[in-house]
Amino acid sequence: IEFPIHIDSYDWKVRCYGLNLPILNCEGTYTVWYDAEIEGELFDKNVDPRHYARSIKPDTIATELMRHDMSKPAWINTSIPHRPVSTHNKPRAIISARFRPELHDLLYE
Repeated sequence: IEFPIHIDSYDWKVRCYGLNLPILNCEGTYTVWYDAEIEGELFDKNVDPRHYARSIKPDTIATELMRHDMSKPAWINTSIPHRPVSTHNKPRAIISARFRPELHDLLYE
């Protein structure tokens, strides 16, 4: 299933860090970050609006910036447009932890 390019929050101060830990079938899967213009509307109206996830604007050309092999744990920046990409059809399982308060609030009080 192709997942939309998105950011996890419109305001990076609210949500920007994630800790991704591989669990199952992560070989051949990636988190890919893009240079892309973000839509103002929520992409999933059923999500708690405090998360404020946004997808890219329709007809926007997204340019890949970098990718991370999801078979390795990683701190990720969810305020940059990104999405999961897989080279196989197996279900992928990861732990994708988010923090409240955000890590920058804990580290730089």
